Amino acid sequence: MNWLTNDWHQLLTHPWLEIALIADSVLCGALIGAERERKLKPAGLRTMILICLGSAVFTLLSPVLETSTGESGRVAAQIVSGVGFLGAGAILQGSGGVRGLTSAALIWTTAAIGMVIGAGIGSAGLALSLLLLGILTVVARLENRYIGPCVHRRVVLVYEPRGGKTAVKIDHILDNYQLLDSMGKSEMNGENKVNLVLNYCNAHKHHKDFLVKLAELPEVESITRID
Repeated sequence: MNWLTNDWHQLLTHPWLEIALIADSVLCGALIGAERERKLKPAGLRTMILICLGSAVFTLLSPVLETSTGESGRVAAQIVSGVGFLGAGAILQGSGGVRGLTSAALIWTTAAIGMVIGAGIGSAGLALSLLLLGILTVVARLENRYIGPCVHRRVVLVYEPRGGKTAVKIDHILDNYQLLDSMGKSEMNGENKVNLVLNYCNAHKHHKDFLVKLAELPEVESITRID
């Protein structure tokens, strides 16, 4: 297991050491970001690469910066606090509840991996990235097994357009529940009303709470399941 804890400062010389560590940080950020990109999360490939790379670079510079300031650990502390603000920006509060907690935690963890790499322990950074991917994969499978897989349902929403005002309200509700991509075919019927097909996941309660919000709109005439 020595390869896991080896300090790359003892294996490589300048400038190859810095090049190898920076490349390692980009690789680790890409591994984590690709998983988030695949799931269409806001903190995706580019974001995770930049977080891991930035943390690694700041950590690489920390000996020089700390020598000039005389305060050991100051750079690391600033990385942690700065990433905390970035993670907080990923957390959103909507009518569908709090969203973005997993993305915020991943931002924080990816920064920690970047700091490990910047400290010279590149193999450990790569191992931590693979461990993180394993956790995300295993937990997702456990959720599907014990909470239930996502069962997709379709409903037809009939509403009065009112010059497009109703569509704006519907878009706002769907956006709050991260369901804008659930909108299917939309067409006018013979009564000058709009028939809108919506697809949604019926596995969790909060995934279908948006139907209650839509039912509360006075412009909505009916909501009918078609599967």
